[in-house]
Amino acid sequence: MNTRIFKLAFAVAALAGASVASMAQAEDATFQKDGYTYVYNVTEKGNTKHIRGKYYPGNREFALEVRNGRVEGTVNESSVAFPVSSITRSGDSLASAN
Repeated sequence: MNTRIFKLAFAVAALAGASVASMAQAEDATFQKDGYTYVYNVTEKGNTKHIRGKYYPGNREFALEVRNGRVEGTVNESSVAFPVSSITRSGDSLASAN
């Protein structure tokens, strides 16, 4: 498994999860990290957060789901899965995404 893919997934899940708390509907968001630009939206259905988008350069797709303390999905057609507890952003964790 490519370490870069996990880093991309971590970045997306951390930033998307941190901003999703007050979101009721899908809303496009953008951020930049490590030379990549991410464009994505987050929807919440029940206790599952769905993160979908693309990152550039490369026009690569990603689709992540956050539920029951785990992040699972695909980044650039590669499967990723990791515990939410492994993600931290400026002292925040996504542990509340359980």
